[in-house]
Amino acid sequence: PMVHWFWNPDGWLNELGILDFAGGLVIHANTGAAGFAVSYLLQRRKLHKLAMSHHNLPLSYIGAALVWSGWYSFNGGSAYKANFQAAGALLNTHLSASTGALVWSLLTHRLTGTWSLVQCISGAMAGLGSVTAGSGFVEPWAAIVIGAIGATSSFYSVRFFKDYLMLDDVLDVTSLQGTAGVVGSILVGIFATADMQPDDGPNGLLYGGGLKLLYIQVLGTVVVLAWSGVWTYLI
Repeated sequence: PMVHWFWNPDGWLNELGILDFAGGLVIHANTGAAGFAVSYLLQRRKLHKLAMSHHNLPLSYIGAALVWSGWYSFNGGSAYKANFQAAGALLNTHLSASTGALVWSLLTHRLTGTWSLVQCISGAMAGLGSVTAGSGFVEPWAAIVIGAIGATSSFYSVRFFKDYLMLDDVLDVTSLQGTAGVVGSILVGIFATADMQPDDGPNGLLYGGGLKLLYIQVLGTVVVLAWSGVWTYLI
């Protein structure tokens, strides 16, 4: 039902004015909440630490390249036409992903003293997940900020869920999809601008739109997390 709530003109969240350009809430936060519920219910694997580590860099990079290139399609394609909003979404997608990769790599180096290509991939995925909701609504400089904040939030989210909650989330879906989607969607309420929207949509807090859009984005986030998390857990 979330697709209807968010993107159908008659959806109740759509009528409130929520902004989700390409699925930051509908797809990523939704997936993250479901992933958390499933990981929480499943028994943690009893394997040696080495057996649970990354083991195939070529395949990891091939997969990351396919995902990153595919992200251009559904972010840019969510404009439904070849216009300035589609072009902006493509640019914002790349800027946020690149920033996320850089920030995550720096945070990893600060923590471990090493540089990791796999961690760079994780940062790129966090940047992509963060900018999805606002890719067609924010300016390029804001996409860089969103990528940095999203990657930082997801980086510490991974450590919280794995080190403290002992969640066995194999692909870090809870953090790279869920945390990134949540953070990016809320930031739309701050950085959205009518200048990037062909229909002169709402402005975020930073552009004089007040707190209204921010409140709506937070409401939509809570609805997605509750609906997806609770129903996945019960099923």
